[in-house]
Amino acid sequence: MERSSHYQPVYLDLRGKQVVVIGGGFVAGEKLSVLFASGAKIRVVSPELSEELQHWHAEGRFEWWQKCWEPTDQTDAFVAIGATNDKAINRAVFAEADTNGRLGNSVDDPKFCNFILSAVARSGPMQVAISSAGCSPALAQRVRERIAQEILTPELGELASFLGAWRPAVKSALPTYQDRQRFWEAVLDSEIPALIAAGEHVQAAAAMKTRLG
Repeated sequence: MERSSHYQPVYLDLRGKQVVVIGGGFVAGEKLSVLFASGAKIRVVSPELSEELQHWHAEGRFEWWQKCWEPTDQTDAFVAIGATNDKAINRAVFAEADTNGRLGNSVDDPKFCNFILSAVARSGPMQVAISSAGCSPALAQRVRERIAQEILTPELGELASFLGAWRPAVKSALPTYQDRQRFWEAVLDSEIPALIAAGEHVQAAAAMKTRLG
């Protein structure tokens, strides 16, 4: 069985964590565009940067080490991504990370990754990560677009934010996990999602108070 079949979906909290991306071209740019929203400390190691990456660097989005990669460039990295046009370098980036118990990725080379970046569809706090386990990133992107258009609508994101604001009150009122689970299921089957979709937040809040009371 290939390594790619063993991937377990997870969500990482990268806020303040060191992420190192090796490469300064188009592929590195694709990975950076996903990482910017994570709150990670990002370092790019590359002798040169594409025009797009130069613009991002000028905005202060990442630290740039203008040099050829060496293993010591990622010794403090929680995540290291090899995104150059040299497969041998990318694999070496992965090997250094994997050997030292860190997350490493050789772009478009699933056998030399211990994690992969998924295609992500987002709406407010809701997000869905889609992966083909490295078999077809293009297909994963198509699925992401469909989910974004048909399921993760702006209204769904608003509903998630609304429900999230009520979580402390619900947890205080309902002491057991089973009680809270039943309550949330009833809310989702009620008129409240339709009220949020219609922009009727005051009425939705009133309905929540009634149900919780």
